[in-house]
Amino acid sequence: LRRFTFSIKFEAMPQKMLHSIAESKIRPLNISDETKGKILDMLDKYKLTGASAENIAKVISGMNTQDEENLLTKKRFSVKFRL
Repeated sequence: LRRFTFSIKFEAMPQKMLHSIAESKIRPLNISDETKGKILDMLDKYKLTGASAENIAKVISGMNTQDEENLLTKKRFSVKFRL
């Protein structure tokens, strides 16, 4: 048997599709629509993946969301972005 290596190039997912995935992960959270909008804007700004959106939703669901004003600035909620 002979071995050979090949590669497949995957194109980046369209921004609209990423936004749709993020929205589906964020929508069920028990936070206001305004806060959800801010989170989605952040995801769009940094072009995160669907998996990143799911991780963010998990972190937020485990947090105390009663104080939404500080929700996105809490130290526990940190996401490292690669620009």
